[in-house]
Parts: sequence; structure tokens; C-alpha cells
Amino acid sequence: MSDRRLIQGMYRGCPKLTENVLLNLEGDQHAERRAIMAPLFKTESIVDLEAEIASAIPGCLETMNRCGSADLVDLAEQFSLETAIRLVGLDASAHRQRLLELVRIFGQAATMQHSTEDPQGLEAKATECLIGFVSDYFDPAWGPIASPNNSVLSMLHASVERGDLSREQAIRDTAFSLQASIFSSANGAVHAFHEICQHYPEIEMRVNLATDPIRLQECLHEALRLHPASPVSVRLDPAQKDNPLVIDLEGANRDVAVFGIDADIFNPDRIHDHRWPYVGLTFGVGHHSCPGRELAAGQVRTRSRLGTKNNVGTLTRFLAALFELGVSPNPAEPPKASEITTRQIWASYPVSKISPGERL
Repeated sequence: MSDRRLIQGMYRGCPKLTENVLLNLEGDQHAERRAIMAPLFKTESIVDLEAEIASAIPGCLETMNRCGSADLVDLAEQFSLETAIRLVGLDASAHRQRLLELVRIFGQAATMQHSTEDPQGLEAKATECLIGFVSDYFDPAWGPIASPNNSVLSMLHASVERGDLSREQAIRDTAFSLQASIFSSANGAVHAFHEICQHYPEIEMRVNLATDPIRLQECLHEALRLHPASPVSVRLDPAQKDNPLVIDLEGANRDVAVFGIDADIFNPDRIHDHRWPYVGLTFGVGHHSCPGRELAAGQVRTRSRLGTKNNVGTLTRFLAALFELGVSPNPAEPPKASEITTRQIWASYPVSKISPGERL
């Protein structure tokens, strides 16, 4: 994965959406595009954005507070959308649900390699959605005044003004950034919630966990290790593109030689002697590693780097808010896995809020 002679072998199934986006670039082009986005992912910027996003959590949980029940997949996607809107620099205050529906199609098209749907039909839907996205969301935010400073859009706009990038490429980069920011994070949050509830069956244990962000972050990292967003990574030799190298991320993350004999189970107390991150290869490694990992998961810990309370990641903040409210799996409605992809994705995860009086 660190070998720069190999090129990205996934995320190329829908050129209208994925052509020449950061994840599919190599060499100097990749370095130049990554440099455009670099200011967004400095630690000081991430800490400020994490604090801002944390303040939006109560609004995302309004349905849970009002009704006492909800679908955690929907809650996690709504929260991840709030994160993505701020990172990208969109104003979607009145049309969030429509934006989420559009970007959901972008996510399915970007991961077409694992989709069970018709590829041509999916590409056609993504192309149509891209037109609506541009007119309703991209165009109103495009410009040095419309888009906030220190956002994806402001960085891309400056690059287009310099002549380094076309407007069409900026559209693809924006749409791809949105889907990448939302669905991996949302699915990771639901997997972490599930694993934590299994490990800590007593609700008061989870309520107490909400007051210890570093411990909760350890739990998140262990869940992300077990459930990488993509089960595999694919690399190609430019001279032999018909012979892909498939890297088993899920298998590597459960390697007993690295993570111990209990590598297949959720163990937030895990300690290993290796230099590898405790999340394994979930965020990738090398030049195609995820630039948003510190925003989503905080400082990714190793044995010598355990994180700080002001940078535990937006997903840790979201989980803390859920557990503080007493949100628990709904025993009357078991969760369901998605049937439209071979990835480990939840289609629904019903949850209910248990009040303090009911906990006794």
C-alpha cells in the first residue's frame, strides 16, 4: 500500500464522479491535489472543527429526544452530514435530507465494485444526481465569498482561479469528498455502538463511558479495527492492469501475529508491541491514507501515542452523546445488514432511549 509504483485499483467504476479525484491520482498530480487540501487537516484546524461539530450533536438527536426511538443509521448519517457540510463549506440549512439522498447515490456509485445493483443503472443515477447537486448545492456555494474560508470549496475555488484545476474537476472533488466524509464515518459509528453495547451490556456502564472520552475513543478504535470501511484495498501495476493486487484489510486487521490470539474479538484493553496503529489498516497507509482520520477518530493511537481529550474525534463525541442519553439497541427490532452491497454496512439499526427512571 506504500509502494508508489502501484496505482489505486478501486473507485474507478463511475468516471463522471471519480475521474481524477484525489484518491485516484498518483505521483506529482496526487501530491499537488493533496497539498490543496492540506490546510484543512492540520491538527489545530481539526481541533477547532471537532469542537464546532460537537455543538451540532443535540440537533442531530432531536428526533431521538422527541420520539424516544429512531434508526441509528439515520442518526449517524445526519450527524456525519453535519460534519461534511462544515468541512466542505456548503449551506444546506433548508435542504439537508435531499442533499443526503443525492450523496447516498454518490456513495453507492463510488463503491460500485462492491454493489449488488446494476452498474449501468447506478452510473446513470449518479450522473443525474450530480446535475441536481451542482444546481442546488455547488453553484450557490461556489465563490470566494459564498464558501467559508478554510473549507474544501474555498481551497478548490482558489485552485481554479489560479488555473491549476478545472471547475468540472472541482465539482467531482466536492461530490466525492462529501460521500467519503459521510458514509464511512456513519457506518463506523454504528459498528462501534453495536460492539460497545455487546461489551458493556449494562446501560449504566455505557453512561459512565460517556464521561471518559479517552476510554470511549479506545473503544471506537477497536471497533474500527474490526470493521474497516472497505474489506479490501486494490492496487494495480500500470504494466499489468489485468492482474490486480487485492489486500485483505479485514484479515490484516485481525492478524494474530500483530493483535494477539483474541484478534477476532472486541477488546478495548488491547495492547500490542508493534508500531502499527491500534486501528490496523482501517484508515489506509502510505500516500492514499485517509486525510480525515484525525477528524473522525481523533489522534489514532499507538502504544506511545494515546490521544488527548480535545482531539478524540467527532465519532467519539457522537457516541458519548448517545450513551449519555441512554440510547440502547431496541430489543424488539433487531438491526439489519444492507443487501445492496457486499461491504459490512447496516441498512437499519433501531434504537430507543431509556430514561433515568427506567434504568433502575
